[in-house]
Formats: sequence, C-alpha cells, structure tokens
Amino acid sequence: MVRGIRSFSPDDASVIDFFTPLTIIMGHNGSGKTTVIECLKYATTGDLPPNSKGGAFIHDPKLNRTPDTKAQIRLKFRNVNRQTLVCTRSIQLTRKGGPNGGTVSQKTLENLLVKVDSDDPTKQVSLSTRCADLDLEMPIQLGVSKAVLQNVIFCHQEESNWPLSDAATVKKKFDEIFAATRYTKALDNIRSIRKEQTSEIKLDQQRLSHLQENRGKAERLRTNLMQTVERLRDYRGRLDEQVHEAAQLEERIGELKRRQERVVHLQAKRDRLGGEIQVVSGSLAHLERITAVMTEPLEEIKRMLESQEDVSREIDRETKVLDRQVAIDDKSIQDSRREATQLAATQGRLELRVQDNDREVRRLADLLLEMRDTYGLTLSFRTSDAATSSQLLDDAAQLQKVREAQSLELAKMKGTHRRAEQELRAALRAHEANIHQLDQRRAELERQKETQARLRSQDDRIDAANEALRALGSMADLRARLALKQQEREAAQAETISLTAELTRGCADLNGIGRQPDPTPAGLQAVVNGCTTRLAEAEARARHLAVDVAKGEGQLQGLLRQREMLADKVATLTRTLKALTPTCTSTADIANLVTAVGSLRERLSKLQGMTSAYDYLKKEAARHASCPLCDREFRDYHEDNTFNERIESKVAGLPAQIRQLESELRDGLAALDFRRRQLPLQEKLERTRTELKTAEQALADLRATLDMSRDAQQKASEDREGLATERARLVELQQVALKLHTAQETAHQLDATCTELRGQLVATGSSQTYEECQAELRRLSTEKKTIEADLRDLQERQRGQQEQDQKLHIQILEYERSLQTLDQSAARKAQLEAEVRLAEREIQDLEIQNEQLNTDQAKCRPDIVAAETALNEHVALSAATEERADEALRALSEHLLTVSHARDTLDRFRRDDVVTQLATCQMDLQTLEKRITTCEGNVATANDRLAELDRRSLDMDGFVKQLRDNVELHGYRVRLTSLRDLVAAAEADLTDATQTEAGDLTADLTAHEQRLARLGQDGASLRGEMKQLEAQRAQYQQELARDFEDIDGQFKDQLIKFKTAELAHGDLERYGKALDNAIMKYHSVKMEEINRTIRELWIQTYQGNDIDTIEIRSDCESTRGNRSYNYRVVMLKGDTALDMRGRCSAGQRVLSCLIIRMALAESFCVHCGILALDEPTTNLDRDNIANLADSLSHIIRTRRQQRNFQLIVITHDEAFVELLGRSDYTDHYWQVYKDETQHSRIVRRDIATS
Repeated sequence: MVRGIRSFSPDDASVIDFFTPLTIIMGHNGSGKTTVIECLKYATTGDLPPNSKGGAFIHDPKLNRTPDTKAQIRLKFRNVNRQTLVCTRSIQLTRKGGPNGGTVSQKTLENLLVKVDSDDPTKQVSLSTRCADLDLEMPIQLGVSKAVLQNVIFCHQEESNWPLSDAATVKKKFDEIFAATRYTKALDNIRSIRKEQTSEIKLDQQRLSHLQENRGKAERLRTNLMQTVERLRDYRGRLDEQVHEAAQLEERIGELKRRQERVVHLQAKRDRLGGEIQVVSGSLAHLERITAVMTEPLEEIKRMLESQEDVSREIDRETKVLDRQVAIDDKSIQDSRREATQLAATQGRLELRVQDNDREVRRLADLLLEMRDTYGLTLSFRTSDAATSSQLLDDAAQLQKVREAQSLELAKMKGTHRRAEQELRAALRAHEANIHQLDQRRAELERQKETQARLRSQDDRIDAANEALRALGSMADLRARLALKQQEREAAQAETISLTAELTRGCADLNGIGRQPDPTPAGLQAVVNGCTTRLAEAEARARHLAVDVAKGEGQLQGLLRQREMLADKVATLTRTLKALTPTCTSTADIANLVTAVGSLRERLSKLQGMTSAYDYLKKEAARHASCPLCDREFRDYHEDNTFNERIESKVAGLPAQIRQLESELRDGLAALDFRRRQLPLQEKLERTRTELKTAEQALADLRATLDMSRDAQQKASEDREGLATERARLVELQQVALKLHTAQETAHQLDATCTELRGQLVATGSSQTYEECQAELRRLSTEKKTIEADLRDLQERQRGQQEQDQKLHIQILEYERSLQTLDQSAARKAQLEAEVRLAEREIQDLEIQNEQLNTDQAKCRPDIVAAETALNEHVALSAATEERADEALRALSEHLLTVSHARDTLDRFRRDDVVTQLATCQMDLQTLEKRITTCEGNVATANDRLAELDRRSLDMDGFVKQLRDNVELHGYRVRLTSLRDLVAAAEADLTDATQTEAGDLTADLTAHEQRLARLGQDGASLRGEMKQLEAQRAQYQQELARDFEDIDGQFKDQLIKFKTAELAHGDLERYGKALDNAIMKYHSVKMEEINRTIRELWIQTYQGNDIDTIEIRSDCESTRGNRSYNYRVVMLKGDTALDMRGRCSAGQRVLSCLIIRMALAESFCVHCGILALDEPTTNLDRDNIANLADSLSHIIRTRRQQRNFQLIVITHDEAFVELLGRSDYTDHYWQVYKDETQHSRIVRRDIATS
C-alpha cells in the first residue's frame, strides 16, 4: 500500500499485490512506475532513493494547497519462517513560509513491524517500533543482507549500472555483498587482540613473579605478628597486677594525708584563737582607760543612745530642708542673671540692625540716583536722605524689566547669526560629500580590478586540480589502500606519541626527585629492582626507630607519673599552708612581721595618749573657761564654742583610727604566731618544689629526645611511603614502555607499507590520494565561490552608482550554481571566462568614468575654498557683535544683583519687626532685676537658721560618743569570754587527735609513697615495652593491609588469568587461520557460481557474435596476511579478455549489468527469491529484448518451484510485456497511470485484452 509518495495521492491509498512467480508493472514515462521499486526499497532498508533530499520523495504539499503531507508505505510479506508480517513506515513533509516558497522539513512519524497470527488474523504482535531496530530487523526477516537488498533485489534505475562503475565503487559494492568488510575487520580485530594479548601476557608474567615474591614477604610478616601478640598478652597481665597494687597504695596514702591535714588544721585554729584573745584584751584595757565607765545596764545605755540619735536625725532633717531651699534660691538667682545677660546681648544686636538698615537705605538711594540717567529710571525721591524703604523697593523693580528687554534683543541677534552660519556650513558639506563620493567610486573601481585578477588565478588552479583528479581516477584502488594504511599509520603514530608523552612525563617526574631512569623496559626493570631494595632498607630503618620511640614513651610515662606525684604533694602542702593564711616564705618574713607588730603597738599608744590629752584639755577649758595652753580666758560664748569645735575636730577621727590599728595589731600577732608554726611545712614544700623542678627538667629533656626520635621515625615513614609510591609509578612506566615498544613496531611496519604503496603511486606521476585531490578541489571551488561572490557584490555596487550618476541600466547575468560534478566544471569555466571578459570591458568603461570624476573633483575645489572663507568671516563678525552685547548685559546684571541684595536686606528688616523686638527686650530686663532682689533676701534668712542648728548638734556629740564607747566595752567583754571557751575546746580536740594518731604517721606515709613511685617506674617501663610491641603489631598489620592485602587471592587470580590468557592466545591464532581459509574458500566458490550463472544467461540472451561471454574477475592482494579483492567485469572473445568498462555500447552495458544482478540474485537470494527489474529493456534492440524475455522465462521455469520466488518487472515496453505474457506464467499486469488530478493510479489489467 502506497499513500502520499511522489505523485501518489496523500488522500487515497494505492494497493498492489505481487503475483507468484511473475509480477509485471507497466506505464508510460513519468507515470510513477519506479516509485513502486523506491517504496519497496524504503520499506525493506529504510534508505531513501538517490537525489531525494529536501522532501522530494514525499508528495509536495503545494500541490494540495496544504501545509503538510502525511505519507505511508505498508508492506505485507512472509518471512523465512513463512510467518506473515506487516511493515509500516509513516513520514511527514511540512512546508513553512507560504505556498510558493519557504523551507520544508521531513520527519518520521511511525515505524512498525507487526506479526499476524495465521489462525486469527485479528491478533497482531508488535516486533519493533523504532526506526533503527526496524532497519536491522527487516533484512533478518527477509533472509538477505541489506547490501543485497540495495544493490541486487531493489536496485534503483539510476544505480542499476553499478557493475561497470569505477573500480572503487565496484569494490565497495562487491565487498558489501560478500560481507568481506565485516570478515576482514574480524580478522584485523583478532590480530590486534593477539598483539595486545602478547604484551598483556608479558606484563601478567611480571605481575605473577612480583605477587609470588610479595606472598613470601606476607608469610614472614604474619609469623612476626603472632609472636608480637603473644608477648603483648604476657605484658598486659603483669601490668594489670601492678595497677591493682598501686590503687591500694594510693588509697592508703590518701587516708594518711587526710589525718595529717586534720592535725595541722587543729593547731592552726588554736593559734588563731589565741592571737584574737590578745587583741580583744588589749582593746578592752584601752577603752577602760579612756572612757568613763557607766554603771547603768547595757539596755538603758542603748535606750539613751537611741533617744539622742533621734534628736540628731531631726536636726539633720531640718538642716537638709534649709539647704535645699537655699540651693533653689541660688539657682533661681543664677538663672535670672544668665537670662538678663542674654537679653542685654539681644538688645545690642537689635540696635546694630537698626543702624545697618539706615545705612543700607542711603546706599541704595545713591545707587538708584546714579543709574537714573543711564537706564532712564523714574524715581519717587530726589535725594538719598528723603528716600524711604518702601519707595526704594518699588523703584528698584524697574531694573528687572530693563534687563529682560536687553536679553530678548541679544537672543534675536544670536539666532540670526546661527541661521546664517548653518546655511554656509550646509553648502560646504554638500561640496565635501561630492568629493567623498568621487573617492569611493575610484576605490570601487580598484577593488573590481583586483577581484577580476583573483578570479582568473582561481580558474587556473581549478583547471590544475581537475587535471590531477582525472589522472588519479585510474589508480582509485591503489590510493584507497594507501589512504587506509595512512590512517592506520597515523593512528599508530598518535598512540606512539601519546605513550611517549606519558612515558616522558613519568620520567620527568622521577627526574624531579633525583631519579633518571632509562626509558626502556630493561632500564625500567633495573630501576624497579633498585627501588625495591631501597624500600626494604627503609622499612627496616622505620622499624628500628619505632622501637626507640616506644622505649622513650615508656620512660616518659614513668617521669609523668613521678611529676604527678610530686605535684600532688606540692598541692597538698600548699592547701595545708593556705589553711594557715597568711603563708610564710622564710625567716626574714617572720622578722619583718615582728617589726611591723612593734610599729603598730607604738602608733596605737600614741593615738591613745592623744585621746587622753584632748579629753584633759577639753575638761580643763570647761572648768576654768579659759584656754589650758595659753591661760587666756574666753571673752564670750562664741570663743568657747570655737575652742571646743577645734578640739572635737581633732578628736573626731581618733576612735576610728584606734579601732583600725587594734584590728591590724590583732591580725599581725595572729599571723606572727601562725608563721612561726608554718616554717617546717614551708621548708618541706620548698624541698618538694625543688624535686618537682628537677623532674620537670628531666621530663623536658626526655621530650626533646623523644620529639627528635619521632621526627626521625616520621621521616623514615615518609621515605618508605615515597619509595613505595615511586616503585608503583616505575611499574606503571614499565607497562607503558612495553606498550610503546609494541606500538612503535606496528608504526614502523605500516610506514614501510605506505612507503611501498607511495612508490607505486610516484611511478604514475602523483603521490596524492584520491581523497586529498578531491579535498583540494573542494577547497579551490569554495575559494572560487567566495571570489565570485565578491565580484558580484562589486558589480552590484557599480550598477547602483551608474544608475545614480549616469542613469545607465546594465543587466548582469546571474551565475549558475557552483559546479556539482567534474563534468560540469569545464562548462562552468567557459561561462566564467566569458563573464571575466565582460567584466574587463566594464572595467575599461569605469576607468573612463574615473578620469571624468577626477576632472569633476578638480572643478569643485575652488567653490569649497570660497565657501570656507565666507564662513570664517561671518563667524568672526558675529562673535564680535555678540561679545559687545554680552558685556552690556553683564554690567546690567551686576547692578541688578546689587540692588536685589539691598532689597532683600530692607525687606528682611521690615519683615522681622526689629523696633518692636527692641522695646520688648528692655521691659524683660527690668522684671529680672526685681526677681534677683527677692531671692537674695530669702537666702540670708535661711543661713541664720542653719547656724543655730549647727551649734545644737555640736553640743550633743560628746554625750553620744560616751554612750557608744560604753556599748563597745560591753561587747569586748562578751567576745573575750567566748574566745576563751573556743580555745579550751580546740586544745581538747588537738590533744585527742595527737593521742589517737600518735606513732610513725610520717614514716608510714613516706614508705607508701616510695613504694608507689617504684610501681610507677616499673609500670612505665612495661607500658613503654607494650607501646613498642603495639607499634610493631600495628606496623605489621598496616604492611599486611597496605602492601599485601588479599595477596593469596591476588596470586591465585593472577595465575588463573595468566594461564587463561595463554590458552586464549593460542585459540585466537587457530581461529584466525581457520576464518581466513574459510573466507577464501567461500569467495572462490561463490565467484565460480556467479560466473557460471552469468555465462549461461549471456549465452541465452546476447545475440551478437563479438562477445562470447562476460565474467567477474577478482584479483586477490595480500598484505601482512590480510587478503583484499579488486573486482572488474571483463568480456571474453576466444582467449582474449578485455575490461568491459569504457569499451561496450549502451545496450551491452545495460544487458551485462542486468545479467550480473540476476546472477547475484541466483547466488545470494536463496532464502529470499525476490528480484525487481526496473526498465530492463533500456537501450536494447528487438532481438536482445526477445532473448531477455526468453531468459527471464527460463529463470522463472527453473526457480518457480522455490516457495518464495517472485520476479517483478517494471517496463514501458508493451511488446516486452506481450513477450512475457506468452510464457503462461501470468495473465495479468498492473498498469500505472495518472488521472485528471495528475495523481498516480494503479489498476489491474489482463494481458490478453490489452
């Protein structure tokens, strides 16, 4: 079924059934007969017919006036298994851009292969829906290859003469039919795989040796690891026992230290209480000496003290109220004075503004009088003294109107000048544009000359390339082989360059670290062996350093424990001493404390004496009403108060100072007693600190040594890792060197083959390949097209200029499309030569025009000079006139600016109402002076009341002090009794603690500490040895995991891989030889069969006596074991064989190609008996047509028993159809014609009635 293909209607489906064994399709030329073959080929192979790009295979949408056409081809057939299948291919053609132009796009809509159930036709199973899968599936279902379908069964009419094409095309077609390319590639792949396997086997053998060596190393490491684990288990048991014993000792030491601390704490408490009793006793005695002891109870004294304090608080409250009132009045006075000062300053400023306003009025009046005559002003005053502010403001407004009039006149003048200047410049630009246009015309002519010269040179180069291409036509096969070998050589060279670069980079990296290996497999193997030796030495050095580090870490742990014990001891002593604060550091400190205590006692005695002396003076002055020092009597009560105030001021701070000194004296005595008792503990602390410093120094030295050992170990580990990495890189480089050696050998062999083939080509006169010549020709054609395009552009511009200047219409011939084939190149060249001659004549005309343009340009020069002179004179005159007008306007603007400033000043004075502000300021000043006088009277009254309250407070201070001293005296007595009870209790507790813990407490503690230290040292030694063993175990495990992980499995896998590769290598060699022999045998058998069939058909069909028969000759070529066949068709006459290409007539060519296709179908279409002949009678005479009909009848008769044989004949010859109808193999034929809508139609007709 066909719909929408070429001239077949897209709306109606055309169906044709193919009969068995013969189907005849007849129709006039252009009716659509060949479209049936094209549809069969497209349905079975998926390939479009030749010259059908751009949607030519599909019905054009323009014919139906629709935007797109949907076409479909459906083929129902039986496959090799006699199953019914339906192949459907749907495509669409879309046109964009309008019905008469635009672009077209073609796309595939649906591809479907469906299997129909023979029992139930309604049941269908889809086998494939993708285009690529369908293209592969159809040849399989038909039982033939795609090449046979394209070149034998459904061969297009335009390609039916391929057996007599050029050598390269014939070789390509026969290779595809015989599938020689596929088998040749298989042989090449086998050989390349064997080469790769050879190098891989060598590398595998080296890897196997290396793995066997590593396997032995791994066994030794496992043995060492087991021994290390056993020793670790023994050491761990011993260490656990020591840890248990050390824990018990630490618990006992802790208990002894707690008991010792309790004894020290009780002694310190007793001493502290004793010192405090001394201080309290001294303070009590001093108070009894200086204070009149009252006999009243303590509660009565406290009540009296509270009563006096209430009166004192009332006096203080009233004093504070009066102080606040005085402060408020003082602030009011200060604020009023400050405000009065500000008002006075404001008054001065206002008076200055009045004076400035008067001066500004006189100055503005003088200025207006000066400008009255100049600008014609009309003023409302005659002299400046008679002018007022309002008159001046009104008269000054006339200046603005004068300035606006002058500005308008200046703008009109500038506009006139600008228009005249623009007219002159437009005339000048018109002359310059004419000159520029003439210059462009002259440059255009020069470019056309250069383009013509380039076009002639390009034609010569294209002729030379065509000659070289024709010379190379006869050597197509040899050049094809040369191109193939060159490609293989380039691939080998590219691989060599890549491997060389990789090897060079690897060697350069090794050279950067001090290695300079020989970049050969043997040299690299020597470097690998040396690197392996250095790696073993580095591993031994790393293990030795690890042992040293482990020992050092054990000693470090011991010193750390010793330092920790000493630090704990120092901390314990420090805490004990802190409990006895302050801490004593030496005997000098105790001497300093003795001196300080003596100084405190002396100062306390002086202050107590001063208090007694001041009390005595005060009592004597009160008893005798005179000064006890100079015996002068007090004249009045005021002098008596002054004396008492002086005495009280000196005595007021003495009690506090006495109490402070008594407290410091108590603290000093207690500290002195404590420090005397702390001295033994302090000396012990100093000794322990010295031991701690010694231990820390030893620890620092050991750490420094250990750090050096660790650095050395780290460096050794890095060296070992670097050597391991370097060895791995060397092994990789060794493999790269082996691959490079193999690739270089392959490249040398291919180079020799290319040199041999190129020598054969040099003998023919050229060493370029056919592809190189075609590429050169394409490049030259492209350049020629570019030059032609440039020439066309120049001619288009020339024609446009001639239309503008001379109004001449020159019609330029359009160029044909660039040459498509080599035969069209000569005609194109002749046409271009004619166009070149025409262009030369046009250039001559343009040269004449160029001379005329030069003359016109010379005539235009004087006009341009005159225009430029006139323009310059006009610009200068206009500039001078505008300058004078601008100067007058600037002067007027300056006067107007001055007047505007004066107007603004006067207006601001009037707006601010300065006169009213001045009067208001004077009234505010008078009000503030009255307020200040009132506040000063209030302050004087409050000060008198404050003086009276101060005298009352002074009289109450003496009695209050006596009451407070008696309260303090009662407190000291109670505190002294309490302290004595506490001392007695502390003595009893200390006696109990001393009696309970008496014995060798210190000796027992020292013995336990020494035992614990020895256990710590022994444990540190054990830990050091264990750490060393742990490091060895980790190193062994790391080496096993890093270098020998799964070494046994790797060795086993590598051994299996090596043996398997050896067996596969031998199998590939045998299989390659068997395949090569089978290909040769198959080719010879098939060629003999094909030539036999050709001979029979030729004898039956050809009626001439000039050719006995034809046959296909295949010449075998062998290059390094690869066989390649070159094919040619020869015609035989007796013992003479001549190449048929180029020596036969058109009829002989058609008949020979038809017979060859029939013979190929006989040999290769065993499972697919279809054969389609498109116009087989073309160029045949009547006798040969009759014989061809007989031959086809013979073929049908011999093969009609084949179940799937079908012969399809397409022709326009009715006589040939009649001859085929006589064979009694068919009674019907299909006629293809076009209806009134020019759509192709297919109808079935009887041969007898036609």
